[in-house]
Amino acid sequence: MRNTQTIYILLLALTALVLSSCGGGGGPTGPSNPPQLTGYLVENEQEVRPGSTTIVVRIDYIDMSRTMQDGVAYITYSEGTYTSTISNAAAASGTMLISFDLSPLVKPGELLVEVWVQNGNGESSNTIQILLNVT
Repeated sequence: MRNTQTIYILLLALTALVLSSCGGGGGPTGPSNPPQLTGYLVENEQEVRPGSTTIVVRIDYIDMSRTMQDGVAYITYSEGTYTSTISNAAAASGTMLISFDLSPLVKPGELLVEVWVQNGNGESSNTIQILLNVT
C-alpha cells in the first residue's frame, strides 16, 4: 500500500511539473493570408517624363481580409521610396489604382519600379516589378 501511495504521489508531482512548464502562449493563431499582387497595367505608359508625369497603375490583387482599401502602396525606384494611397480596392479581389509622381531627378531610359502594398491589417504583399521607359 505504501508503494502505491508513493507511486501515486510521484505521478501527481510529475503531472504538476509538466503542466506548470507549459507556457500560456495564447493558443494557436489563425492562418495568415497576406495580400497578393497578380498583375498590372500602366495607364499612361507612353507619356512617362521626369517631374511632369503622374504615373497611374492598375494592379490586380487578392486580399481575403478585404482591407486593401485602408492600406498603403510602397513605390521604390532609383530616387527613393514613396507611398501612395490605394483606390478602388474594397473587395476581396479586383483591380486597385495607385498613382505617384515621377521625380525630376530620374534620367531618361529604362526605369525599374518595384511596388508592394500593406493592407489595412498591416500584412505585406509580394513585390511586383514594373519597367518604365522614361523619355
